[in-house]
Amino acid sequence: MVKNAGFFIADVIRSLSWVDSLYLYDDQSIDDTADIARHSTLRPLVIERGLNAEPAFARGELATRNYIVGRAFDECNCDVLLLAGSDEMFSSSLRTVICETFADPLLNSLCVSTWHLYTTKQYIHCWETHMNGVYMIDPHVRVIRCGRVYGGRIRMGAILSFELRT
Repeated sequence: MVKNAGFFIADVIRSLSWVDSLYLYDDQSIDDTADIARHSTLRPLVIERGLNAEPAFARGELATRNYIVGRAFDECNCDVLLLAGSDEMFSSSLRTVICETFADPLLNSLCVSTWHLYTTKQYIHCWETHMNGVYMIDPHVRVIRCGRVYGGRIRMGAILSFELRT
């Protein structure tokens, strides 16, 4: 999901050149975010522009995120989805990790360190922690198997857990 992310979106989209397809939900951007995204990839890209004037998260963060996850699975016709924020970049080396992880049918999500883009005027705070003995920078569940939805909240308002869709 993006809103007025024109400053970052080209780098984010280019960092995802290794994925099979892209789905972007534009939450009423008034800048050129969608056009920049469209011109930053040769991969199939579906752009859905939100029709509601009220910001997506004001309508309910969990419901909004789950709507977008469902739409992305439908539009990309995939079994595994990488959830990228409009200020996050991912290395192509993650593809191997994803393939190896999801070869196990019992695994349904993957938490990764998240690197955010920022400017001196737009700094995004990142927290550091250890999870299962691994040092992580701003860890988020960013890869999920189809059939998973956002569940409860964990510190600082970040939603990290998933539960089975009922």
